[in-house]
Amino acid sequence: MREVPLNPDALVAAKALLDMARSRGATQPDHFMVPFRIGKSTYDPTRHGLGPKTAWTEMCTAAGIKQLRPYDLRHHGLTKLAEKNPEQVVLKLATYPLRCCGGSTVTSASMPCEML
Repeated sequence: MREVPLNPDALVAAKALLDMARSRGATQPDHFMVPFRIGKSTYDPTRHGLGPKTAWTEMCTAAGIKQLRPYDLRHHGLTKLAEKNPEQVVLKLATYPLRCCGGSTVTSASMPCEML
């Protein structure tokens, strides 16, 4: 398990998500944080809820933003992190493999890379 540092706003949001999950019956480690909605106020925490694509699309449309993907925010966040932190910090938080050192793969499990 890796630790991800959260700023105060993100911590508040994470706690709110956890409270919501618990109120919907997600109380075990193998339960989903966003449980599947069966009825008006009935949830199945053993199944994952539907994705947020519709809400994301509606939010972007309301804001007048076209062609913005959640991945774009992740990319922007890692770029901003890289501007002020050592590469090892960014590599630790980036969960996908990155290439360096003439083609060798670097992941959070295989760090450090000699050229970093």
